[in-house]
Amino acid sequence: MSSWGKSAWSARKGKGGAGKTKGKGVGEKKDYMKKVPWENRLCKWYLRPYVDQAGSPFTAGNLQESELLSSLHLRNVLGETCSEYCARQGIALSEGAANFEVGAGVLKHHFSGDAGAGLSKVGIQPLVDLFETADGKKFLEACAYLNTANTELDRNQEATATAVKRFMRSLTQAPSEKEAAFRKLLRFSARLYVFAFEGLEALTALSSPKTMAAGVHAVGQQVVLPEDCAAWLRAPEDQEALMWSLVAAFHQQKLGAGGKKRAAAAYDWDDEEPTSAPVWGKQCADLYGDEAEEEAGNSRAKKASKGKGGKKGKPTKKAAGPLASDAEDGLVDIDLASSEEEAPLPASLDVSKWPLDKVEALKELLTELENKLGGKDRPSIQQVQAALQEIPDTILAHQRLQKTVGDFLQKTRYPRTENLKTFLKALKDMAAAVEAEWKKS
Repeated sequence: MSSWGKSAWSARKGKGGAGKTKGKGVGEKKDYMKKVPWENRLCKWYLRPYVDQAGSPFTAGNLQESELLSSLHLRNVLGETCSEYCARQGIALSEGAANFEVGAGVLKHHFSGDAGAGLSKVGIQPLVDLFETADGKKFLEACAYLNTANTELDRNQEATATAVKRFMRSLTQAPSEKEAAFRKLLRFSARLYVFAFEGLEALTALSSPKTMAAGVHAVGQQVVLPEDCAAWLRAPEDQEALMWSLVAAFHQQKLGAGGKKRAAAAYDWDDEEPTSAPVWGKQCADLYGDEAEEEAGNSRAKKASKGKGGKKGKPTKKAAGPLASDAEDGLVDIDLASSEEEAPLPASLDVSKWPLDKVEALKELLTELENKLGGKDRPSIQQVQAALQEIPDTILAHQRLQKTVGDFLQKTRYPRTENLKTFLKALKDMAAAVEAEWKKS
């Protein structure tokens, strides 16, 4: 291990580990363990907010970047103070699985087909094109001047003023387009960064069971570990023992009491298919909208940032779940009047395949949801989806709701309240039209 690595990591000792003892005597083990502090996690510890003279964003000390990111080096620094794989293995499994699932989903979504289209959607191609323009090249020249790592350049106040002017002009002209490209690229690259580092950390940890065992053993001096974890610590290189240790840690730390029952309900391994769709699938597919969605998101963000009198309002808490901006929520851009030229509506609405009692039942369900929008006892999204699935396609097409309802059926949670209200109004208008048609017949 490098001298830099030893000195840097020695400063971490004592962070993380076990939680407080609740009413227990001195020397007794504690009943829970603290998380590894985020600032100490490997993927954050090594990352700087700027690049060095060699263009690397990693804090590598006297190591080359390739050496820093090798399993040989990571194995030497891995421990309970910087990796959940060496502390709370159940948490490591859950977090790691999320990072892998989202990262793989993003790659598949954007690059399994037309790679050029994928580069455009994640903001890469627009930025490549931007820096090939005359203004873009002047901007990069200004960056080369202002980057003092380029020591071969002569600098004076007049030249600096020119460079600063170009720097400012490039970033303030057509800012919304540049913002959209940078935002897309940031959201894309952030997911891939944690995905890639998760891969390195997990590979290193699982190929170094003794290193993991040393960390878990240290935590186990203060916290009661599951029996299967203790059994693995007695034979850390036994792969089957490690597997059962990970299983026990996952159930203890993520599922708790009754965990087996909840897990079986969510995914029955005896069935041919899972009983529910993968949590991340649709969100990965909806990560990046088109420019119209981006502009709509910008407009909404500006309005939401101001309260009465033009003052900034308090930020609202986001619902738990995958990161997604308003612009990517499938129902944010409900367009009841399509921007494309549409075929004229049929002269009459055929309601024969949707019985009146089903129509009335849907109206009651929508009214109940409307009255309980913010309540915990509101109808579940699955109830609403089941009711919408009974609506004939011909009626949805007549009301131009086929795509909107189709998007809603793929959701695992409700959209934002304002968008949900818009959607409910469209559905109630449709139900009223069908009900009126039934009364005519």
